[in-house]
Amino acid sequence: FRRQCQYFLSKEIGRKVNEMAQLNQNSKFDPFSKIPELPGMNYYSSKGFVLFESKKSSYNKLLEALKEESVCMVGLVRIGGLGKTALAKEVGKEAEKLKLFEKIVIATVSETPNIRSIQAQISDQLGLKLEEESDIGKARRLSERLSEGTTFLILDDVGENLDFEAIGIPINENKKGCGVLQITWKR
Repeated sequence: FRRQCQYFLSKEIGRKVNEMAQLNQNSKFDPFSKIPELPGMNYYSSKGFVLFESKKSSYNKLLEALKEESVCMVGLVRIGGLGKTALAKEVGKEAEKLKLFEKIVIATVSETPNIRSIQAQISDQLGLKLEEESDIGKARRLSERLSEGTTFLILDDVGENLDFEAIGIPINENKKGCGVLQITWKR
């Protein structure tokens, strides 16, 4: 009797599993879950940042430049170790608070830039998955995404001229779609 009950129960479970699979296949529901968006500039800590008088003018100049519609690229050049990155992060936080841009993204470039690493840093923060195999395909996909809405891109530790096209950073001098702040140092 026990084996007979197990047999019938397993048959019933098999029918239910097939029924559920069929319902799932025929459903017209959109996925109800999505990958949560990464936190913006709030992720970066302000613990050691103090806005001294000497930095205040740079801070204000950067914010004013970002408010200008015609400005699409800004540079911050100083001797190493003076807090350029911390200043840029604070400007990014303020730009986010003032809603100057829809999205604020920060990427470390380094002295010898690695295009794929830069693309990965940017796409991660935008919640964009770059599935293209070629560098050109990745650059095009990233450029399309950065052209949607307004994005402020902080490129830290820039050591040499960057090929924005190879990375996928659209530079449109007529309108502010993607604003870029390049941080570099004097030698």
